[in-house]
Order: sequence, then structure tokens, then C-alpha cells
Amino acid sequence: MGATATYGLAVARRTAVLAGLWVVLVEGRPVDSLVGLPVAVALAFYSLRLSPAPSNRRPPMRLMPLLGLAPRLVRLSLAGGLDVALRALRRPPDLDPAMVVYPLTPPNSGVAIGLSVMLTLMPGTLAVVVAEDGILIHVLDRTQSMEAQLRPLEDGLRRGLGAPPRSGGEP
Repeated sequence: MGATATYGLAVARRTAVLAGLWVVLVEGRPVDSLVGLPVAVALAFYSLRLSPAPSNRRPPMRLMPLLGLAPRLVRLSLAGGLDVALRALRRPPDLDPAMVVYPLTPPNSGVAIGLSVMLTLMPGTLAVVVAEDGILIHVLDRTQSMEAQLRPLEDGLRRGLGAPPRSGGEP
């Protein structure tokens, strides 16, 4: 598919989304809907100038490495839940909260988002800030190694998403 066809397809997609939103906003009134169509086309062209359509040269997602993460994630989730429950039962609660930065090298927004979603399944952790080059995580115990828990998940995510392998450490 040529560049012109790809650009035309991007304009058509954005126009359809914008026109659909306009029809919803005007509650489907025909006269108002007709007024919105040329505006939607103009906005689609303008939005592509401001934010070009992403290229389709993204590596294909691989399902098996992603499915391979499930057992590890379930184990981490159950262990985290048990850990949080035991901490809650202790008097005084055994807490040493901290903010921990988990770096992603090389940076990858897909991996960062995937890891932050996985963190929601791990009790005692919370992704506070998610960026392409790392995640700021709130933990209940600063002595627990988040790196040891997250590195295998990151590696599996990188394989599954077709992202470049992690640099700066063991392969």
C-alpha cells in the first residue's frame, strides 16, 4: 500500500470517528449532522498534520510468550495477596512504604503500559507514574526487590510485543 493510500485511509478513519462523535453530540438531527461532516473532514486533515498516523511497521505481537507470563503473574499475585494479608494482621503493621523507580532500557511505551497493568494485579504495588523509559511504583516494603519480580515479566512482554530486548544486564 502506497503512502497516498495509507494517508487516505488515515483520513477516512479519523473522519469516521469525528463524524460519529458529531452525530452523537447533535443527537442524530439530520441538518446538524450534515453541517458536521465537512468539519469532521477538515479536522481529520488538520489532526494528521498535528499528529501523523503511526506507521504500520510495528513488529507482530506473539501470543505464546504473552500466555507464558500468566503462571508467573498468578504466582506473584497470590504471593503478594498473602504478603499484604499477613502485614495487615501484624500489630503494628509491618510497613516500610516507598516510591521505587523501575527503569526500562531501551524505552518502550507498550512494555511500560503492559507492566503497569500487571502491577495492578500484584497486591502491595501501585504504578504511580508510567513513562516510556520507566515506571514510578509505590510499594509497601522498600526491602522487597521489585526488579527481581518485574524483570522476567518485562522480558516476556518484550518478546510477546516484539519490542527490542532489555539492555544493561543479563539477557
